[in-house]
Amino acid sequence: MKKHKVGSFSGIVELCKELYKNKPKRDEMKEVTKKDVIALILTIVVVILILVALWYIPFTNGWIRQLLFENSLFNAIAGLFK
Repeated sequence: MKKHKVGSFSGIVELCKELYKNKPKRDEMKEVTKKDVIALILTIVVVILILVALWYIPFTNGWIRQLLFENSLFNAIAGLFK
């Protein structure tokens, strides 16, 4: 086995490969519970609140405007609802 220098990029890549190869196998997916749904909804609400707060801060307004209106990914998602 080739030894890589600790902290080098190739060492990190090898570590990630080993971790992925040795991960525990899951036979079936976890059941979605009420707690998971509540956590998802709260996460979405918090992200929206952060975006709204950034919209009203003058020096981040341009960045948020560009993210929402000039981004091809968001335009494609908005096109699905038209």
